Amino acid sequence: MANDAVMNVIQPSDWMSGTIPTVYSRRIYQEAMNSMLWSKFMGEEGALMPIIKKTDLVAEAGGTINIIRTLNLTGDAQTGRLKGNEEKINTQVLTTSPSLKRHGVAWEELSDKRVSFSTRERAAMLLQRRWAEQFDDDIWAAMVGTGTGFSGNAPTVVWGGDATALSDIDSTDTFDIDDIDKMREKLEENKTVPVGGAEGQYCLFIHTRQAYYLGITDAWRTYQKDADVRGIENWLFSGGKPYGGIKAFGYWNGAAIFKTNQAPTVTSTSSPSCTVAKGVMVGCEALAHAIESYTIDGEIVEGVKYAEQIDDYGNEKGIGAGASYEDKILTSENLVQIWSAANNPNA
Repeated sequence: MANDAVMNVIQPSDWMSGTIPTVYSRRIYQEAMNSMLWSKFMGEEGALMPIIKKTDLVAEAGGTINIIRTLNLTGDAQTGRLKGNEEKINTQVLTTSPSLKRHGVAWEELSDKRVSFSTRERAAMLLQRRWAEQFDDDIWAAMVGTGTGFSGNAPTVVWGGDATALSDIDSTDTFDIDDIDKMREKLEENKTVPVGGAEGQYCLFIHTRQAYYLGITDAWRTYQKDADVRGIENWLFSGGKPYGGIKAFGYWNGAAIFKTNQAPTVTSTSSPSCTVAKGVMVGCEALAHAIESYTIDGEIVEGVKYAEQIDDYGNEKGIGAGASYEDKILTSENLVQIWSAANNPNA
């Protein structure tokens, strides 16, 4: 009698499940967070940080994550009968709608004579870097956008120099100390709590070109020189001082200043036009980073979800990583934008 048994061959899916550890998902996300600028300024509710990280387990794609705010009591103190004059607790709800974004890398088996483990490692590293950039870019877009948050008010914009709008900015409207004072005054007017609490500082994030034009002013150099130690340890020579694991460009009037080339730029609509950089000064709880969680092996995990695909009898391979999230202004009164001229000084 002929043996009709079917060979129990190893399928690509068997190879994948046996060689791909689920820890990849967590590693990509954690390393991306470690590389992010904004992750240094992110915390849970009540952490007194500029960005609230809100996670939730959403059962269906397109679900929402709600952030609830309890408003302060505002009624007058009663001098007579209190019964019947109590205040009600009022809340506001900010609804975020996380959307899925993905990045992937693919290659052919023939392009890697080994078993492609090194290719996967390299691809995972590149995905981690790209996700760090992606998260930062999206947070910047929200910070300098026109969102309204709980109050329904658009963020305040401080214009560099004597400009009053994007169409009015020319190459002379560069960033200086007066702009820092204007931004701080607005946050104080809004009763914005500094980062870290009442004894903390506001945090100002500006483009490297905005920092350049600030740094060449006589006022900035004089104040920074006189306010710090003499010698090579002065932050004018060292390029800044440590702050929360990164280096601050300097300090002024209760604000810690950070420079970064991630800050977005646009072109003014004036004639002649110029490059305009967008920075932001923030206090506590200015933005929400709402990101969905998911389950791996019965455990709830937040962040990037990793997957690998094998096709064409194992010849084509790829890995992808995606996250479902939304960045949204939480309280527009807790941030102030600065738009100022930022032409390339080396051009």
